[in-house]
Amino acid sequence: MGRGAGFLLSLSLILESSFGFVLRQPPPRWRTWARGLLDDTLASGVSVDEAAPVCALAEDMLEVAWSEPRATMFLEPVSVYGLSQELGRLSDLCVHSYGGYPQAERQRLVLSRASELTDDEVASIAQVSVVSILGDFLFQPATERDFAEALELSLPEEERGLYIGDIIVLGERGAQAIVGLEVADALASNVKEVNGVSVAVERQGVDALRMRPPSVKEMQTVEASVRVDAVASAGLGLSRSKVAAFAKAKDPSKSDLLVNWRPVSSASTKVKQGDVISIRGRGRLTVDSVETNAKGKFRVKMTKYT
Repeated sequence: MGRGAGFLLSLSLILESSFGFVLRQPPPRWRTWARGLLDDTLASGVSVDEAAPVCALAEDMLEVAWSEPRATMFLEPVSVYGLSQELGRLSDLCVHSYGGYPQAERQRLVLSRASELTDDEVASIAQVSVVSILGDFLFQPATERDFAEALELSLPEEERGLYIGDIIVLGERGAQAIVGLEVADALASNVKEVNGVSVAVERQGVDALRMRPPSVKEMQTVEASVRVDAVASAGLGLSRSKVAAFAKAKDPSKSDLLVNWRPVSSASTKVKQGDVISIRGRGRLTVDSVETNAKGKFRVKMTKYT
């Protein structure tokens, strides 16, 4: 079996076992392209379970002269970033993302054939809804993970991990979850309890989200290097040693310091223009530009989101 045919067989098996559908054999001219796209996406840190169906969707859309815009399942932040970067290199495909609110981490990608979409069009195609999960959690607090588990377990096994976006915990009152419109009614009917607390679940529109607008601040710093601890320290107002401490974890994949949504275990990691730096619970920065001044130092312009 040739390398291209082997790739397609592997991809079709992944899709059949994980998502319930089989990738049909594309014309030969797409085989190398599809394999290369998946390889590049996996190299950027995206898991095969999230990369494979999105690459298959892109391939399917590009096989025809015109295709309706399509939305993916909800993706982890590293997948949103990595797939947007890789798919964005294709001249015949436009990539948008939407997760219900501007600073959402889990989002759905919306793919369209060589035509930019308005924000309203992207939101409409993404088909995102909100479910409010209300109960008395004063004496039995529930975490984001508790709410996510209750939602996922109420869905058929083949739909788990696909339709749940961000969850906003509302303290002792409960939470709001951003979900795919496909499962909103089922969740409203099926979820009865979270962490031992009886709940009432109601489907709502995204305009019902109880989110404060993000705080956005543009800033710049001059540093001797573009190490992530130096840039994050200046941008997030933390000491470099504190930033380095966030990177330390027994399991490197559990580091609280992330660059482009990938955990970073070394504070000496270099960053560049376009990178996203985040520390769990402390905020997020985008590196807008990096320039070298006459003294050989780096002038870094950033935007801070908290």
